Amino acid sequence: MSIYETNLDQNLANYTVLSPLSFLERSRKTFPDQIAIEYEDYKLTYKQAAKRCNALSELLKSYNVNKNDTVAVMLPNIPEMWECHFGIPMAGAVLNAINTRLDYNTINFILGHGEAKVFIYDSSYSDIVEKAVQNIENKPILLEVVDQVAGLKNSEFAESQKILNYENELNKFSDLEIMKGDALVILCSFFWALHIIFAGKFMEVFDIPIFYAALQGFLVASLSIIFAYIFEDIVLSNIFLESTSI
Repeated sequence: MSIYETNLDQNLANYTVLSPLSFLERSRKTFPDQIAIEYEDYKLTYKQAAKRCNALSELLKSYNVNKNDTVAVMLPNIPEMWECHFGIPMAGAVLNAINTRLDYNTINFILGHGEAKVFIYDSSYSDIVEKAVQNIENKPILLEVVDQVAGLKNSEFAESQKILNYENELNKFSDLEIMKGDALVILCSFFWALHIIFAGKFMEVFDIPIFYAALQGFLVASLSIIFAYIFEDIVLSNIFLESTSI
């Protein structure tokens, strides 16, 4: 047995499964204000981009997309495609990126054979998508991306069939992310309220001087801050950690 194998069993200290999701998680925490996406005048920081990926993950879960379900994507190289590379695996699903140059018969076969549950496509491909989704036994949920930076609009296909708009659907989940400041305020308020309620009683029963009561309040507030940081990491990182097992 090699010396590199002796007493070096895999554990969290020396082994981590590589995943694009861990890259995004680290970048969100380490470089939150650095530019992650730049497309003409449209820019997103890692904090903003990760938030949109979280929203996409939650959106897919609302469509009952579960682990190992397929989400097909037919998009050019635009920010929404970047988001799909993170948001889809964050939901535990499999990304099936479809070549934008394929004919509708081939796309139809890919959607059916891959058992796509959701199909995200660019509005500029609506004509071919309309033909491709015909005669599929289990039609996927359609989400149309409208590249407003390129000056595109909702397609006639989307208007006539009432296809869901990607951005509108994403916005429904964009405010679900629990930020550290929110958790901090909630927990501090909760613990401080408890302290106010019971401090007086403690002082009466145990004859505690006001100095010690104030010190107790300081300790309670400090603990609430620590819990807030732990709580924030658990909530915002939970999706990433769950998805590394796919």
